[in-house]
Amino acid sequence: AWELVQSRPDLALCDLHMPGRSGLEALSALKALDARRPAVLMTSRPTEALVDEVRAGRIDSLLPKPFSRQSLLRTLAAAVQTAYDDGDFVRRWR
Repeated sequence: AWELVQSRPDLALCDLHMPGRSGLEALSALKALDARRPAVLMTSRPTEALVDEVRAGRIDSLLPKPFSRQSLLRTLAAAVQTAYDDGDFVRRWR
């Protein structure tokens, strides 16, 4: 997970449960370095407490599993549009 933060990807999608650091920790660290970088956390067990932690970490979206391909693409497109104001990307994936 730390490698993710160091590589500074254009978009990050992490599962809550990962080896080492949690996806929440990794994405929060990434957002601390670059608040504009799109970040999406996925989990099979969303809770109100987790929603609060996602907001506190400034993570763009919480994606509940299981999800459809369309739901995944819409979530990622919305994160990209918010971060980069990239309407062309969003139109291609909606």
